[in-house]
Order: sequence, then structure tokens, then C-alpha cells
Amino acid sequence: MLNPILVVEILSPSTKAYDRTTKFMSYKHIPSFKEYVMVNQDKKGIETWYREEEHLWRETVYNEEDTSMELKSVSINIAIEKIYRNIEF
Repeated sequence: MLNPILVVEILSPSTKAYDRTTKFMSYKHIPSFKEYVMVNQDKKGIETWYREEEHLWRETVYNEEDTSMELKSVSINIAIEKIYRNIEF
């Protein structure tokens, strides 16, 4: 990846611990990187981390009660139902 702003990961049971820790830590060293989105695959749930300042990240957790989520790095809102469309739990 060259100069990513936003990275979206689908969390699997075998990789979610790595994605949340080691992989995220390596992404943080990319100067252009602003937002990390982790989408659960086994239940409705999305975590976003947004870089507000150089060493300040804000976490937002969306769950089944939420109707939409904001991707600040690209200035859009997306319906949670669209993300999980055609997925049965």
C-alpha cells in the first residue's frame, strides 16, 4: 500500500487478535494513515479508530443498535445494514 488513508479489515476468529494489535501498530507508522475499521464477521459489530492528532487515536464502536457509521477520513456515513447485507448469523 502506498499512502493509505483508510484500511478496512474483516476480522476472522484466527486473525482478529493480530489485526487489533500487531497489524494496527504497524499501520500507525504510515504518515498518511488516518482510519482503521475492523468489521466482525460473526456478529454485527464494527470498531473504528481515527487519528485525531499524531499520537491521539479515538475509538468508536458500532453495534447492532446503531443504524449507521461515520468514516471520518473520507467524510461519509454508511448504513450498518449495507455492510452486513446478505449476511446471516
